Amino acid sequence: MKVLAVVQHTAGEYLGLIEDHLEGRRIRFQYFRPFAGGRKLPAPELPADGLILLGGGPWGAAGARNLPTLAREVELTRARLAAGTPVIGFG
Repeated sequence: MKVLAVVQHTAGEYLGLIEDHLEGRRIRFQYFRPFAGGRKLPAPELPADGLILLGGGPWGAAGARNLPTLAREVELTRARLAAGTPVIGFG
């Protein structure tokens, strides 16, 4: 079974109807919410078949000031791309 890691940047961003599409194809997904208290992101070694980045939140290009996990997220994305993992972002 395929598993996708989904990084959500604000409470208002989610996969919406894409969730139904994935569930209908038995593709699991797990949300990671770096804006929440735990600042969680997927571990680079987390076994996932893809990475979805939802929106950018209200931070813009200077987001490192307001989103302390941004540098780790960029590292994660680069590592996933280097490993050949599909990555998609929705703005």
